[in-house]
Amino acid sequence: METITEFVGRKSAYQETIRSLETQKQVLANQVAELRERVEALELQRQIAILRNEVDSLQAEKESLSKRASIYTSTSPNEPTEDPQL
Repeated sequence: METITEFVGRKSAYQETIRSLETQKQVLANQVAELRERVEALELQRQIAILRNEVDSLQAEKESLSKRASIYTSTSPNEPTEDPQL
């Protein structure tokens, strides 16, 4: 039969293990929260870069089309126009 001393010794070891695991759990929970925030920020940065590229592309297309439109609208309707891309 187990003595009281052995039981107390095991109880202390169990309590120490519990404290250690609780500390480790808290550290890991904090690290997970930080990593989630970091991943979210990186995803947002990626989305910003994609949208900037799309906006830049559309802006360039707008400028090109505006130049072409101004060529057609700046000439008189009786004058033949040349397509600058031909």
